[in-house]
Amino acid sequence: QGVPKMVLASTFSVYDYAALPIGATLDEDSPVESTAQRRDDYAKTKLVQERLVRDAETQGRITAVVLRPGAVYGPDKTWNGGLAGTIGSVGVAVAPGAAQKLVHVDSCADAFVLAAETDAANGQILNLVDDDLPTQRSYAAALRAQGHPIPQALPVPYRVAEAVTSAIGFANRVLFGGRAKLPGICVTERMAAQFKPLRYDNRRAKTTLGWSPHAGVHAAIPTPLPAAA
Repeated sequence: QGVPKMVLASTFSVYDYAALPIGATLDEDSPVESTAQRRDDYAKTKLVQERLVRDAETQGRITAVVLRPGAVYGPDKTWNGGLAGTIGSVGVAVAPGAAQKLVHVDSCADAFVLAAETDAANGQILNLVDDDLPTQRSYAAALRAQGHPIPQALPVPYRVAEAVTSAIGFANRVLFGGRAKLPGICVTERMAAQFKPLRYDNRRAKTTLGWSPHAGVHAAIPTPLPAAA
């Protein structure tokens, strides 16, 4: 259609979290999933989307910038405080001391405008996360302080969750040939993508775009939206 430049909204979901050791820094040079069937449909779709855009770019049909936001949060999206789920009225927090890969919706929007207007971004892949990322524990506490109904949580160390998930996966392969439909928390690759304790780097986006995330997650915690009439 003659569009000269595309800024693609990709996602952190394309990365291969299982390939990274606990405590590693995830940045734009980290590996992406090579076997997409291990992940959910969202990750598969985004991997295909990136490939199509890169193919068009290689063929000289378009100039592209790929932005990979973390978990975008704002007034109507708080990711349930980063919990893995609930058991009755009690939440389950896997790796509650791990940093949350959050980016506020306003900061994310700023980055997309800058990417469209900045020639230095052409051909780049840039990750988007806030500065001073909170842990799951502190994020949930900040949400509760603003009136969000985030339940108190049972903490589960990541290595315990990883061992349980691996055992479930082994049982699935032995008993059901790997065909049993399991919740995401019970699939090693999906659990790693959501909860593995990692560090996250936004320096490349800040340097390339002149981007500055907003005041930080604690200053940007949204108040609950009023209930619909």
